[in-house]
Amino acid sequence: MKAKYRAWSGWQKPDYIAKGGEQPSRPSSGSDYQIRYKLDYQDR
Repeated sequence: MKAKYRAWSGWQKPDYIAKGGEQPSRPSSGSDYQIRYKLDYQDR
């Protein structure tokens, strides 16, 4: 796996937000949510 995928990404605004029991929806313009990601996997 490339090194750039082993580190945390920069903070990004989400495309959708899902709350328990509700369908995912686009965040409102005043949303304070931000996410970042990191891939972790095991070779077999």
